[in-house]
Amino acid sequence: MADGLEGSFTCYTALVSSPLTVRPPMATFVEFHEELDQLFGFYFDADMAFSMTKKYLTEIQQKQKISDSSTFMFGDGEPPGPPDQAILASLHSTTLGALKQRMSKNLSDSQRAAQAVLVFTFHIWEEKYRNSLVDKNGIALGTLDSDIMGDLRLIRNCIIHNKAIADNGVSRCKVIKHFLPGASIILTDAIMFEVIRAIRDEFSKWA
Repeated sequence: MADGLEGSFTCYTALVSSPLTVRPPMATFVEFHEELDQLFGFYFDADMAFSMTKKYLTEIQQKQKISDSSTFMFGDGEPPGPPDQAILASLHSTTLGALKQRMSKNLSDSQRAAQAVLVFTFHIWEEKYRNSLVDKNGIALGTLDSDIMGDLRLIRNCIIHNKAIADNGVSRCKVIKHFLPGASIILTDAIMFEVIRAIRDEFSKWA
């Protein structure tokens, strides 16, 4: 009886069982190495593309007498209207000189490609593989500690949070010891080769 109304009230309680926790499949070192190898391949592809594109642009300039101050635009479809309007409508515009400059060895394009590879390498390790790897016998290894990945974490922090300027954290690097606090982090081919070899050497003991 409730609020003066006669009758019976039945309360039903729905019992909802908690969903089972679905664990992701354990990853193998083969999968880890394959994914890293694709990243390393991207780095080498990008480096080669920058060099070949710069050479190609230089050859066109020489044949057609085009100056470095000429505008170079990326867009979708035919440029609309006069040059000023086309520049405003473009997805990106620069000069041929600036484009060739940033494609030069160890300058902005190659540095961004190298930075992207290091940042993504650490990210997939930390978020995807670190806690889920199994050895060659299928035995879970638990949370792994890695000297080279620890270094990449410190370098990654500088790239993401400090505009690629080394902070005091780089003094804790155990493998990649090329950077001093306050100096720009320049990822040369030699340093990238060292990173790739260090990753392969360190993880080979578990694979």
